[in-house]
Amino acid sequence: DQANTLAMGSYYDRLSCINLDTGRGNATRTVTLNVNGIIGILSVTPTVDFIAEGLTGGPFSSANQVYALTNAGDAPLSWTLGKGQFWLSVSAVSGNLNAGDQTNVAVTLNTNAANLSPSVYNDTLSFANTTSGRGNTQHHVVLTVLQPIAPTLGILTYEATLPIHLYLIGDKNRIYRLEGSTNLLDWVPVATNTTTPAGAVDLFDPAATHLNQRFYRALTP
Repeated sequence: DQANTLAMGSYYDRLSCINLDTGRGNATRTVTLNVNGIIGILSVTPTVDFIAEGLTGGPFSSANQVYALTNAGDAPLSWTLGKGQFWLSVSAVSGNLNAGDQTNVAVTLNTNAANLSPSVYNDTLSFANTTSGRGNTQHHVVLTVLQPIAPTLGILTYEATLPIHLYLIGDKNRIYRLEGSTNLLDWVPVATNTTTPAGAVDLFDPAATHLNQRFYRALTP
């Protein structure tokens, strides 16, 4: 019971075991008691990094990541969040948490990300417990901006009485608009579709059955 009244710190004692008959096997052992103070402990979840990918101009595969900040200790704490890149925004840069409390912080790719040239960009999110330092952690942000590729059009099937069946190869998960023309001057929309994760999509032109000739082009909206 007296141990419960000790102040924060480290306490030591020695236990001596003595053979009173022969003196053989006498031993001494050290006992250490560490009394920790009442502190706040910062916990940040999820523990995964923020990874995003997309074409120049966007959109990106993941536009934001929400992190939950929890005080897992038994005393109030103050926290800060630091980042370095101009294309990244955070919903809060500092705050306070009582014991057991939680708050959410959103990390978002802002409009500057749409102006980045094709490359791989990195940043570090630094979560800091400025009260006790317990639970300080960092998460990486990796943004991959891809160069769009020129779409390729081809015809899979062509029969006079059936819609023309075309295929398009382009950027993955991207919307393309197929347009048709009979003179390469006047273009009309034919179909709009999104490519698969492999970058392919089928397109059909039912109006081509009554035309003598038809030209096609693929655009992004």
